[in-house]
Amino acid sequence: MSKSTADSGIAGGLLNVLAVLLVVLACAGLGVVALVFAMPDIVPPDFRAPTEPPTLIAIPTATLTPEVTATSLVPSFPATWTPQFTPTDTATRPPTDTPTVTPTNSNTPTRTLTPTRTFTPSATPTPSKTYTLSPTGPTPTRTRTQAPFPYVLQNNRVTYIANWTNTAGCNWLGIAGQVFDLNGRAVQGLYVHLEGGGYVMDGPTGSKPMYGAGGYELFLADHVFNSTDTYKVQLRDGAGNPLSNWYAIPTFEDCTKNLILVNFTQDH
Repeated sequence: MSKSTADSGIAGGLLNVLAVLLVVLACAGLGVVALVFAMPDIVPPDFRAPTEPPTLIAIPTATLTPEVTATSLVPSFPATWTPQFTPTDTATRPPTDTPTVTPTNSNTPTRTLTPTRTFTPSATPTPSKTYTLSPTGPTPTRTRTQAPFPYVLQNNRVTYIANWTNTAGCNWLGIAGQVFDLNGRAVQGLYVHLEGGGYVMDGPTGSKPMYGAGGYELFLADHVFNSTDTYKVQLRDGAGNPLSNWYAIPTFEDCTKNLILVNFTQDH
């Protein structure tokens, strides 16, 4: 066995001895702690923890006492106060105004006007005789010419507006309107007769209430175009008898004029 091996063996033995001592001491300490918990009286009185509550010591508080001084902030006055200044009211007489006399000049010269020359008017010519035209007879009274038929075109004209009664918009062209009696009430049961452009048709009044009471409608085409004497309309009764004159209805190639309003009103 070499020397180094012998030294390492001795060192290992010492370490083992120290480890054993540490384990023994730890076990002894644990035993002492367990013994103290099991038997508290084994601890000497000087090393025991106090069991009574601590005694509280009252600490006096300082009390501030205000210090009164004989000096006051309000000034004192003597028992009898004598004013130092006594005002006196002295009446002062207002100054008098002395009138000033203004001298009057009694010798005021007056201006003498010299008369001017007066002209004598010449002879005034006598106006000649004026002739007044006298009427040759009574003033004629203008009489209203009665229409040959009881119904006429309202206001003697038609009205052009854009189509608003359906969704076709500009792809629609037609005539519509109403018929009114003498009292302005809508009339139903009459017919607006149309001829022209290959059409012969009637629009019964009251069949299209979207134009109002007594409304009617006549469809012409699915597009707009210009025409002058192509279409004409006439109001008729249920038997086909004419109730108005013929009226020519022009058309226009304009989407804002594709709904033509033709109203009739009773004349007599």
